[in-house]
Amino acid sequence: MTISIIVPFYNVEAYFRECLESIVTQSYRNLEIILVNDCSSDGSLAIAHAFAQEDDRIQIVEHSDTMRQGAARNTGARLATGEYLWFIDSDDRIAWQSSIDQIAQAVQYYDAPEMISFSAITLHTAGGRQEYVAYTGSDQDQLLIGVEAIMDQMRLLRELSIHHSPLDGFIWHKWIKRSFWIDNKLTFLERTAYEDMPWSIIPLITPRLLVIPQAHYIYRVRAKSTMTGGFPADFDAHLIRIFSQIRSLSRDFFDDQPPLYYWIIVYSLLHRGQIMSLSWRTGLSTAMRQDAQRMTALYESLRDLFEQSPSLTEIFRDSYLQSLYTEHHYTQLERLIASFQEETTALQQYRLFNRLFVDAHRGFKQFLRMMIPYGLMERILIRRGWQIAIEQRLDR
Repeated sequence: MTISIIVPFYNVEAYFRECLESIVTQSYRNLEIILVNDCSSDGSLAIAHAFAQEDDRIQIVEHSDTMRQGAARNTGARLATGEYLWFIDSDDRIAWQSSIDQIAQAVQYYDAPEMISFSAITLHTAGGRQEYVAYTGSDQDQLLIGVEAIMDQMRLLRELSIHHSPLDGFIWHKWIKRSFWIDNKLTFLERTAYEDMPWSIIPLITPRLLVIPQAHYIYRVRAKSTMTGGFPADFDAHLIRIFSQIRSLSRDFFDDQPPLYYWIIVYSLLHRGQIMSLSWRTGLSTAMRQDAQRMTALYESLRDLFEQSPSLTEIFRDSYLQSLYTEHHYTQLERLIASFQEETTALQQYRLFNRLFVDAHRGFKQFLRMMIPYGLMERILIRRGWQIAIEQRLDR
């Protein structure tokens, strides 16, 4: 059984060697290693070539222009020939030398499920702090069959407050059967920040999902990664693409089950929205100040997700959603959905959207800043050296 490991890379020379070392030294040798260069300008490509000279399992692919991680993952997936795909971030690493061997043995024992998911260890770059996050729902492998079994396990993990559990929306601690990927025409969004946001849905559409409690991946939290770094000026356009893919995936698999469809929509929107709340809020403000029509386009894309005006009362009866979101989220989402049946201005749309992730007093302060002419607030903050401090305070 061949495992295709796909590693997009862009300016990660400080971490890349460690990542590749964790791959090429695996005790399981039947690997296809695809490195996709997204136009790095540092020494990352030289590191890739050095490893490729020593290991003929490595092939290097280069993009002609920067297309972000989603496109690089798609490039690797198109070239892959293995039975399973594993997308590894270039600043992370595999946890143990025997990790792939252990996972492969479980895959064979459970007759090759469509997805395999395992726990992760979080490494905080600042101070070198490591946080081991073990899956404690069970100390045994579990083969989950069907959406109800998977949702039940998600509820359990939430009750146990498991972070980076095997059933979260991140792709890097999951194997995907390549035939499942191809048959369902799965892809990542290209030229898009947070391109894996719609992937919170994918475990739910998997016929058989093998959950392995052990941690086999080390996820690095660093200042300039996609998750913790900056955001594009056209972030609203990125959100529109994200909403569109969430809508498409949900409809393809759950169009005949409206309650489940809307459960997934609410879960994807609020769960991932809270994770990227600072980028979300700042992106909304930027769009509103630059062009009110951009705000309206974003609002309309969200209206498409909730076109049948579902009853949130029914959706929020689910204990899992109740554990994720506060009464504030419920109230603000209810107001947003109700507004889809009304005529609203761009400013009203901004307020409705923004309040999903900002409590009342913070929302008022941000609204005042948003009303200052575009560019003036940014110049003031930069001149005073307050920009980072204010963003950090808002995100608390």
